[in-house]
Amino acid sequence: MENASLISSRLTRKNLVKELEKQKIQFDNYKSKEQLINQLENQLVKDVKKSKIGECQKSDDFLGEEGSKKI
Repeated sequence: MENASLISSRLTRKNLVKELEKQKIQFDNYKSKEQLINQLENQLVKDVKKSKIGECQKSDDFLGEEGSKKI
């Protein structure tokens, strides 16, 4: 699975299912497919949170640098 397709914060359960179908992954049963979707959703939430935290830290660092230049 391409990482770029999982990066979008707009990725929904429906989109995850579509992406899995594109990959033609074989599942033993419906339950294992649902487990994988749930794991991907959970990982996506974690990745988005990390991304937002990183963006905030970069923004704070930038503002701190700009503020010190003006003083």
